[in-house]
Amino acid sequence: EEELLTGIRKPIVILDQKIDDDLPQTIAPHQKTLGAMLPYTPLHSLLFSDKIEVLIMTSANVNGLPIEHLDSGARSSLSGIVDYFLIHNREIYLPIDDSVIRVMEEKQTIIRRARGFAPEPFRALNMRDILACGPNMKNTFCISKEGFLFLSQFNGDLENLETFEHYKNNIEHFKKVFSFSPKFIAHDMHPGYLSTKYALDYHLPKLAVQHHHAHLVSCMFENNLEHKVLGVCFDGTGYGTDGKIWGGEFMVCDRFEFTRVGHLDYIEMPGGEKAIKEPWRMGVAYLYKASGTNREACGQLFERYGKDAEKLIGMIDSKVNCPQTSSMGRLFDAVSSIIGKTDQVTYEGQAAIELEAISDPDIQDAYSYTIIKQQDMYIIEPYEMLREVLQDKLNGVAIKIMAAKFQNSVVALSVRLCTYLREDTGINEVALSGGVFQNTYLLTKISHNLETEGFNVYTHTHLPSNDGGVAIGQILIANAIIGNSTVGVNQFIRDE
Repeated sequence: EEELLTGIRKPIVILDQKIDDDLPQTIAPHQKTLGAMLPYTPLHSLLFSDKIEVLIMTSANVNGLPIEHLDSGARSSLSGIVDYFLIHNREIYLPIDDSVIRVMEEKQTIIRRARGFAPEPFRALNMRDILACGPNMKNTFCISKEGFLFLSQFNGDLENLETFEHYKNNIEHFKKVFSFSPKFIAHDMHPGYLSTKYALDYHLPKLAVQHHHAHLVSCMFENNLEHKVLGVCFDGTGYGTDGKIWGGEFMVCDRFEFTRVGHLDYIEMPGGEKAIKEPWRMGVAYLYKASGTNREACGQLFERYGKDAEKLIGMIDSKVNCPQTSSMGRLFDAVSSIIGKTDQVTYEGQAAIELEAISDPDIQDAYSYTIIKQQDMYIIEPYEMLREVLQDKLNGVAIKIMAAKFQNSVVALSVRLCTYLREDTGINEVALSGGVFQNTYLLTKISHNLETEGFNVYTHTHLPSNDGGVAIGQILIANAIIGNSTVGVNQFIRDE
């Protein structure tokens, strides 16, 4: 951590808070960690006086919008929340966020790859000239040229016009700086993503790449894995080949192809995207399914959630605005709500982050779960786990114990299913990817327990495990498919 803080790149480093620190808890409510960085410009140093030891910093942007880098834009959009502006007659040409890193098990893990890291290239031989447009959340894009991959800086979430324009401007900047003209376009399978719509505007051959396959290939790439591996990908959302929302996935894959071999059982998301912002909806959905979708058996559910649950159950029964998901992120949301920690969120991943922060690391117990096999697919059923969580909640068990027992259960089911898959496939290498693996508690325990079982485990170091690394996976998968001599390119790529 000290090397990262004092090195030439000067990222924000996520540090464990000291018990006796005197910093305000309002900096990062309900957390055990803080993001810290040291001054990296002369201007930063001038901001400190003899009486100032610490400054609390935040990016110059409205939540969800790109960083303001023009004086006029800053004044118009930030005047309501900022008292003073320090301006200069030399304009900022290219805005870029600070990079964010956390150290896990003596290894750096990049959470946000931007200033100080991007666009430092990665070596990759035999690449075509491809533009990978990236995902919608935590977007980065990637270009391949002359044996190198250039991954862009963090662009934010493509959920509004301002961020989308910022994204397109950055792509044009890369084209200019690297004298790059793509011959092929790779993009996410989700038809509604703005990055997908941007890709489809090109009159070039295009290839749609499955989100979690791209996650896993990005992990394989930075660990120099060419052969098939077992992939475990846990995140919040990703468009599946069946049109449903994936996110609790077990795959056998290489760069060319993937086979989905296991997943978390599908569950309804009452209200669709609203269920992400209101985790209590996922709590109700999971407990209702755990009751056998029998209203008569929902006494404890109603005891926890009251009358609001009845309306939501009606929505689930009628299948109105209830897309199905296998997302591990949504299971974390459900449990965080059931144990009474987080019913509504104000930022992405809040429920899961707070669940990790309160967990008691000394707890070894876990809840029950079931893994069934349907033809060639393993299905993880967490319903007994959810019933036990609710019973603990109603019995007054400490929240830190419930949080730990739940995460221990996720560790146990992940390791068990990997052992089943090793028996089926003979593959002993496991790649872990997806935003859920930013959870230190989970990543450390799953990695350790898999290694104890004799697996070779591979995780992210130089690329984010979240969606910030997906574009690298997209570009490698597209290149592998284009270059496969036994498959006609037109079988995979459409020219529109």
